[in-house]
Amino acid sequence: MKLRNLAVLAVLTASALMSTVSTAFADPFLFGTANADGHEIFKYDLGTNTKSTVLDTTLNVPGCSFANFCTPDSLVFDSLGRIVYTMENKGELHRFTPGVPGSDQTLATGFVTPKDLVLAPDGLSVYLSEAGGGAAGHFIDRVVLCPVGPCTVTKLNGGLPYSTSDGPHGLAFVGANLYANIGDRTGGAANSHLAQLDPTTGLVLANQTGNLNSLDGLSFDFDPAHSFLYATSVSGGFVYEFNPAALAAGPTRTLFSGQFTGSAIDGLTYDLAGNLYIAGFSTNASASKLYQCGIPTSGNGTCTGLANILGIDDLAPFNQSNRSTVPEPASLMLLASGLLGLARYRQRKSR
Repeated sequence: MKLRNLAVLAVLTASALMSTVSTAFADPFLFGTANADGHEIFKYDLGTNTKSTVLDTTLNVPGCSFANFCTPDSLVFDSLGRIVYTMENKGELHRFTPGVPGSDQTLATGFVTPKDLVLAPDGLSVYLSEAGGGAAGHFIDRVVLCPVGPCTVTKLNGGLPYSTSDGPHGLAFVGANLYANIGDRTGGAANSHLAQLDPTTGLVLANQTGNLNSLDGLSFDFDPAHSFLYATSVSGGFVYEFNPAALAAGPTRTLFSGQFTGSAIDGLTYDLAGNLYIAGFSTNASASKLYQCGIPTSGNGTCTGLANILGIDDLAPFNQSNRSTVPEPASLMLLASGLLGLARYRQRKSR
């Protein structure tokens, strides 16, 4: 009886350890993409305010070079700590393991300007937006994350495009509900809106009333105390806040006007300390910045430029950047010991 209890305890303890933060991702890191003179996926350490290159697509992705550059746009972490990202100008979805040379692989091809990504709540698939190619290229796709590509791709909305000019763009899940920025983000025109979609069919379940100015990046704050969606206005230079439970009412407020001089703000992500991190894209080195913006209880709010990152484009969800379901070696050893003890106990009981 004691042996069985010990074995079960070991299994439960190992399971608990496996569900905690992996030390490899426990530091305050942000991951993002940058596309200007170089094309890369980077890591930014909020503790030391330093940036490092995780993947230089020009040098380390097959078929990419300085003459035939490759442009990563959006990225997420899968359940094993690997980075899944869209290759915008090649129309592809890729995956690689950080720190493992030669691990980059193509998961799916044939997209028209693939843009933003979101990981499904079950971790088994990603959704991506296609935002180019005229009327023929504006889709949202679900891609099953298979071990080796090509993976299964399903076009939502019955294979029909969501818009005919530019978009869709940002995607986010709130629980099991999928949200997307639909419409045109170009020219500053007020002709884009936030929609709730059925994640299985892609059919529109709810729309924000009216249209807004050039919606692009989208992030959910995943904090039960707030539970808002935030969307960047790429041409307007501000952020909209939405209550997903009252989508038809439109944005609850507009934040951070006048904070992003010279930048076209794009991707954004939220941390549990109540900050938004926003990518302010520019080909001008002094204007292309990673911003940290404290969400105010009232008023406009202020942002701080943390670093100049030339061509910064998108940011991985902060909770994914700092958590990993990959077990540490000690957890694996403990799990193996627990399973071995349980197996031996069953062997003895069977004799």
